[in-house]
Parts: sequence; structure tokens; C-alpha cells
Amino acid sequence: MDTQTGPTVASTAVATKCALWVVTAAATTTFILRIWSRLLLTRDLGYEDLVMAIGWAVSIAAGIVLNLSINASILATKNAENMVVDLPFALKLALISVSLGINALFLPKISVALLLTRLLRPSRWAKFTLISTSILAFILGVVGVILTFVQCNPIPGQWNPERYHPTCWDPSIQENYSYFVGAFSALLDLAYAIYPASVFWKLKLVNSRKIELSILMGLGTISGAVAIYKTSLLRLLANREAGIDTALYESSRLTLWTIIEANIIIIAACVPLTTPIFRWFRNKTVVTFTGARSTAVATNGGSSKNSKYATHESEHNFSRITKDKYPAYNPDGSQIYIRDDFEVQSYRDLELDGISPTHTGPSGP
Repeated sequence: MDTQTGPTVASTAVATKCALWVVTAAATTTFILRIWSRLLLTRDLGYEDLVMAIGWAVSIAAGIVLNLSINASILATKNAENMVVDLPFALKLALISVSLGINALFLPKISVALLLTRLLRPSRWAKFTLISTSILAFILGVVGVILTFVQCNPIPGQWNPERYHPTCWDPSIQENYSYFVGAFSALLDLAYAIYPASVFWKLKLVNSRKIELSILMGLGTISGAVAIYKTSLLRLLANREAGIDTALYESSRLTLWTIIEANIIIIAACVPLTTPIFRWFRNKTVVTFTGARSTAVATNGGSSKNSKYATHESEHNFSRITKDKYPAYNPDGSQIYIRDDFEVQSYRDLELDGISPTHTGPSGP
């Protein structure tokens, strides 16, 4: 058994752990802020939040298992006896971690699809497309996980070939399938980021507001870029037969980038929903939203300008905006204004804090 890759994995342990837990901490922070915002401020928790919570938990589990794999690879460098026992164990943990990472990668996509259908109220066909493609991506990911473990017979030969002498499929099968799934994942990230912009750009808002909303809801382009880079690393799967030590090092790299991509998706999906928290700190105003009814409630410390319309309630069926491919964005003379938390409110002859779709400065005297 070659003893070089074990030390290589060990030598990159600090950098790997730092990258892993910094991104995981960022994803955890934004996820907590999202739940805080939707549970305590907007009081609008939905199924998309439950799915995101599951994806976040699976991502944490994947990170923990990868961390244990790295620790085992470090122990494998101590002496030859440890190498024989701990190196296969480290590879086994790496394979388990990447399997969890794949699930953590696609569960947040389902959450994003559910959120987009809830916020933007697309047509029935668009709603079906958004949800079905995210579920399809998850199914493809599960198939990829199964493929990872069944490609060798017996299965333990995946991580201990010198003991079990397995018979394995051609590595190109898993490599080509992973290329397909990786490309599909990147395409979904980009599509889910661009779609909201196409909706916002058709609303009667000033261009600066359209750009602001498009950027905030388009953070998924970052995860798409990471997905493209990770897909370029899938060529490493072809080196499976180079030895257990090589398989461990390259599996760890792929696992790390899979978890990073999953966490960036979580961050991109949670950041837009944390804005009510920052608005609350800035204006001391809590906005609740239930169904088609929205109510602004000024708390102690709210500015007089915010308090002016604190008791104003409005009802608006957002589906009217998007019906028949957006034929009108000003139903019944109402002005449509999208707040920082992407709630849609309808005002008749009123401006919120002096802002309207055609005016962004302070209101005149």
C-alpha cells in the first residue's frame, strides 16, 4: 500500500477543516436568521422551511462525517499498522459523507422551488416545472448515491479493496453519470436565480429596485458557479483504481466541494428571507403576513413615518399579477410595492414611507 496519500490528506487537514466549518457556520447563521424571521417576525413558516431545515441538518451530518474521515486519515499516518486499519475506515467515512452531501445538495433546491412558487405565484405550468425539476434532481442524486455503493461487489471492497478484492464496474459509468447530475444541478441553480429576475423586471418598479431584488434573489448564481467547478473535479472518479490512498484523497476533495456547494445554496436561499430582521432593527417595525392579508404593526421606537400607516391593512391576491402572463401590474388602480421581505402589498392612493414604484425619495411636504 502506498503511504504517500495518507500524509497528503493529513497535511491538508487544517485547510480542509477551516473551509468546511467556515462555510457551514455561515450557512447555519443564515438559516437560524431565516427561521427567526419567519417564525417570530413575519409568522409565515411554510413547508419550504421544513425542507430547508432537513437539508441543513443533513449538511451538518455530512460535515461531521467528513471531519471524522479526516481524523482517521491523520491516525493512518502514525505507523504502518494504523495505515492498514484506519485508511480504509477513513475512505468508508468519506463515501458516507459524500452520500449525505449529495442529499444536502438537492434538498435545499426543493425548498427554493417551493419558496418561489409561494412568493411569485407562477402559472400552473411554471409551478409544476419548478417543483418537478427540483424533485427530479433529488431523485437523480439518490440514484447517484446508490450507484456509488453498488458499483463494486462486494460493497466493502469500495473502501478496502486489498482485503475483499472486489469486482467493480468501469469507473467511467459513475464519472459520466456524475457529470450529467452535476451539470443538471448547476443548470437548476442558475435557472432558479434568473427566474425571479424575469418576474421582477416586469413589475412597475424603478430599475434600481428591480436590480436590487434581482440580485438578492439571484444569489443562487454563486452556487451555480461552485457546481460548475465541482463538476470539473469529477474526473477524479476515474482514478478509483489507482489505490485506496488515492481514492481517499480525491474522495475527500469531492466531498468537501459537495458540502461547500450545499451550504452556499442554503446561504443563497436564506439571505433574502432575513431582511425583515434588519428592517426590524432599522425601523423597529414588525410586518406580519398571512395568506392574502398583510398587516404592518409599529412597535415602540418606530418612526412617526412608519407609524403613519401602522394600522393600514390591505388585501391583495397576488395571483392576479401573474395571471395570463402578466397582462397588468396595476389591478383596480392599486400600486404594487414589493417590500424587503418580498411580501406584496396593495395600496390605493397611498405611499409607504414616501416610496412608490415611480418615486424613491422622501415624500414631499
